[in-house]
This record gives sequence, structure tokens and C-alpha cells, in this order.
Amino acid sequence: MATMLEVAKRAGVSKATVSRVLSGNGYVSQETKDRVFKAVAESGYRPNLLARNLATKTTQTLGLVVTNTLYHGVYFSELLYHVARMTEDKGRQLILADGKHSAQEEREAIQYLLDLRCDAIIIYPRFLTVDEMDEIVENHSQPIMVLNRRLRRHASHCVWSDQKASAMRVVERLIALGTAISPLLPAPLTRPPASNASPATKTRWLATASS
Repeated sequence: MATMLEVAKRAGVSKATVSRVLSGNGYVSQETKDRVFKAVAESGYRPNLLARNLATKTTQTLGLVVTNTLYHGVYFSELLYHVARMTEDKGRQLILADGKHSAQEEREAIQYLLDLRCDAIIIYPRFLTVDEMDEIVENHSQPIMVLNRRLRRHASHCVWSDQKASAMRVVERLIALGTAISPLLPAPLTRPPASNASPATKTRWLATASS
């Protein structure tokens, strides 16, 4: 395996110059950069990512925590697709951590990404409370963005939608237009709900099945 020193010799520059070119730190002429990149390609050199991360204090990674109960369906597929695409557009890699089935497992997934020193972390929590998410943001220096939760103390660290207020505005607009509004009732459940369905859904199914 080629080393940085071999790249330097091939390019006719110092090892420090190769390091500056590959890290993007410090001024290096374009002609020297071209020689270094050519030497890298010819030698097959691959930088030591761990050493680079320690030197630059960045890992070029973005962490995403999502509980696996959200993996299925169009919504999560779209979320994952756009996060991955935008991450790659910025020259970084996405690391996905599974929050599994409890608040403790969500904490462990978040801590795993923090320990990896991800440059930033996106959290789509299901079990952790708003106060717990606020505490996580406060206690860590890495940028953290929380989806689908309205944080009390860190409003700039969350993205959420007030679905109740949005629905009310839609109804008010329809009424203002003179539209007749009929109540929408859920269709009767004809088969048992999934094992991870909400207690309310299971109770409604039992009531329907026994009627």
C-alpha cells in the first residue's frame, strides 16, 4: 500500500505539502496540486481517515437516528433518500443508527453517533421526551437537529409541523369559501391490527369485531 511519503517523492514535493493538498488547508499552487493529485492516482494512495479526522477534527459524516418501526412506508423512504442525497452532495457520508424499541435504545444510538464524532446528527425520536432531547442538545457540542418534536429550550435545533393548527386553517378556509364539510370517519377494521399498533387501534378493532 502506497504511503504519503511515496506520493511526495513521486510528486517532487514534501510530505507536508501533500498533507496540505489533501486536507485543503494552507495555500498550495494549482500546479503543485495537480502534481500531487496525479501522484495519488498513479500510486493508488488512500489517506488514513482516522489520522485525517484527528488532524482536521472532522469526520465528514452525518448521523441519523431513526427507530426501526418507522423504516416501512413511503415517508421514511423519502426522508432517507433526501438526507442521503444532500449529504453526498456536500461530500459527506450518512451513518444510520437504529433507535429500536425504547428510550434507552434511542439514547444508545445517539451516543454511538456522538462517539463516532459525526460532524452533525439528525434525530427522529419516537420514545425520548422533549425535555430529554433539549438536554441532549445542551450537553453536546456537535450540531444536533431534532425532527418532529417542538423543543422548548432550543427552537433553532428542531423542525416540526403543527398539524392541528394546519388542519384548522384548512377547514376555516373551506368554510370561508362556502364549502360543505362532511365528517370523515375511519373505515371499519376488517382484520386484526399489527402487533405494534396503538392501544386505541386495538381497542377499536376489538369493539368492532365483537359488535
